Amino acid sequence: MEKELERLEIAKFEKGIEIAQTQPDKYSEYFTYSLSRNKRNLKNIIESIQEVQDVTLKEYNKEYKELNEKLCDRDESGKPISENNHYSFVEKAMEYTKAKEELDAKHKEALDKIKAFMKEKEKVDIYIHKHAFPTLHGDIADLLFIMREEPKEEK
Repeated sequence: MEKELERLEIAKFEKGIEIAQTQPDKYSEYFTYSLSRNKRNLKNIIESIQEVQDVTLKEYNKEYKELNEKLCDRDESGKPISENNHYSFVEKAMEYTKAKEELDAKHKEALDKIKAFMKEKEKVDIYIHKHAFPTLHGDIADLLFIMREEPKEEK
C-alpha cells in the first residue's frame, strides 16, 4: 500500500524494523515476512537519507564525535565507558551539555537544513501485515504502527 510519510517517519519505521529483527522474541513467519518486505522496500530511501545527512552534517558529526570522546566517562584504565554503543556522561554531564549546546549553535544552519529535509513527505510502498500483530514492547509497537492493518468496522 502506498503511503505518504515524512522522511523522519520513514527513518523511525526502519529503526523499528531493525529493533524488532534483533529482539530475541520468536515471531510468526508472517510477521517476519512483513518486517523483511518493509525493510527491503525502504532500503534505497534510507540509504539516500543517510547520504544526505552524512554530507550535510559532515563537520558537525566529526566535531560531535570528538566532543563525545573528549568528555565521556572513563574507567580506571582510561577506557571510555559505553553502554549499547552510547557513551556515559555522568561525571562531566554539565560540561558536556554546555559544549553540546555550543556545538549545535555553531552548526545551526546545517541542523536546520536536515530538520526541514526530514519533514518533507515521500510516497513509500508499505507492506501491510494482515495477520495478528504480535505483542511488542511499547516503543517498538509505536514505530511499526505504519504496517499494521486498520481494524475493519462492522456493518
